[in-house]
Amino acid sequence: MSENQGNPENSDQREEQQAVAGDHDQQPQPKESEGIGTLESSFFGDPETAQTPAVNEASAESAEPSATEAEPEANTAAATETPATPAPAEEGGQSAQAEAEAQAEAQAEAVTVPPVEPSVVASPAVPAEADPSEAVTAPPPAGDQAPRPQVERFLVDSQQALPVPGGAGSQPAPFDPQQTPIWQALLAEYEKEIKAVGDVPAAAPLYYESGKLWEEKLAQPHNAWNCYKMAYQLQPDLLPNIRAASRLASQVGNWKVAIKIIDSEIEVLSDARQKAYLFQRRGLIQEEKLGNMEEAEASYLAAAAAAPSIEHLKQQERLYLSAANWSAVIETREQILARLQDPEISVQILLSCARIQQMELKDLAAAENTLTRALEIIPTHTVTLRSLRFFYIETGQEAKLLDVLQREAATTPEPAIASWLLYSSARLCQEQIGDEEK
Repeated sequence: MSENQGNPENSDQREEQQAVAGDHDQQPQPKESEGIGTLESSFFGDPETAQTPAVNEASAESAEPSATEAEPEANTAAATETPATPAPAEEGGQSAQAEAEAQAEAQAEAVTVPPVEPSVVASPAVPAEADPSEAVTAPPPAGDQAPRPQVERFLVDSQQALPVPGGAGSQPAPFDPQQTPIWQALLAEYEKEIKAVGDVPAAAPLYYESGKLWEEKLAQPHNAWNCYKMAYQLQPDLLPNIRAASRLASQVGNWKVAIKIIDSEIEVLSDARQKAYLFQRRGLIQEEKLGNMEEAEASYLAAAAAAPSIEHLKQQERLYLSAANWSAVIETREQILARLQDPEISVQILLSCARIQQMELKDLAAAENTLTRALEIIPTHTVTLRSLRFFYIETGQEAKLLDVLQREAATTPEPAIASWLLYSSARLCQEQIGDEEK
C-alpha cells in the first residue's frame, strides 16, 4: 500500500474533490437555442418591454457552468493528482468567459444599426418598394464577420425630398395618356352639371374648370379656348377665366385677342396698381409684338396716370429714346427727377439731359441751366465741374471758365491736377482776360 492510500488526510481530500466534481456534473446545462433567443430579444426587441433582469440572470448562471464544463476530464484528472489544481481550472473558466463576452460584443457590433430619425423615415421620397423595418431589423447572416445591413443607401435616398407643389423647381405635370379616362370622366360630370344648370352665369365657373382640364390635363388648347369663351360670354367679370384666356392667347401668339382680353380685365378691376400693370403690359405687346408705337405710348401714359411710378415713366423714356423724341425724353426725365430722392442719380440724369440739350436740341442756354442745377445739388461733383469747363471752353465764356477752373482746383484731391488747373487759370487771365495781377 502506498503512502497516499494509508494517509487518512489524503483520503478525506479525495472524497471532497469527488463531491465537488459530482456537483459540477449535476448542474443544468443551458440550451443553445435559448441563448440565441435571449440575444435577439435584447438587440431587436422593444427596450421598454424587454425583461432585462431575467436576461442578465440567465446569462450570469450560464456563464460559469459553461466555462467549468469546457474541459471536465482535465479538471477531474488534475483534482486526483494534487489539491493545488483548482487554480488552473479557475483561470480556464475566466478565459472561456472572456472569449464568450468577446464573441457577444462582436455580434453586437455586427448587427448594430445607426438610429434612424423619424422625419427621415417619414420623408415623401422613400421608394414604395423599400421597407425601412426590413432594412433595419433583418438578422445578420451566419459567420464571424457579418456585413452591416444596407441602411446607409436607404437613408441617403430618403433625404432627397420632392419639391413642394407650386414652389420653386416644381413643373406642371406632363400629359399622361393613362390618366386620360379620369379627366374625361370629370369632364362628363361637368357637362351634366352644365346641362342641368343651363346657359346662365352660374355655369361660367363650370366652363372655366372644364377649360383648365382641357388645357392643363388633356393638352387640348382649342377646346380649352372654347370653354373660356363660353365662360366669358356668360360671366364677363370672372377674373380667373379672363386671366386664363389671356395667358392662353399669349401662348399661342394671338396678340390682338390678348389685348382685347386685357382691356376687359382692366374694366373689371378697381385697383389702380393692377390697372397700371395691365396698361404697361398692353403697351409692351403693342410696342414689341405689334409695332404700334402710338398705341404703346397711349398705354404707357395711361399706366402713369393710373398709378404714377418711376418704372412706368422709364417705359415712356425708353419709347421716346427709340423714336428720337428728345423733347419728350427731357419732359419725361423731369417727371422722374420730381420723384427721385437720390442726389447722385439726379445729377447723372441732369448731366444726360444737358448733353441732349447741347448736342441734339442745340439749346445752349437750357444746357447751361441744367449743368448749373446739377452743380447746385452737389457743389463738389467732379464730373459736373468738368462738364461745365468743357461747355465754357466751347462757348467761349472766359470769365465763367475762370471761376470753374478755380473751383475745380479747390475740390480735386490730386495735387498734380490742382496745379495744372491753377496754371490754366493763370494763363487764361494773362492771355484771354488780360489781368496779369489776378
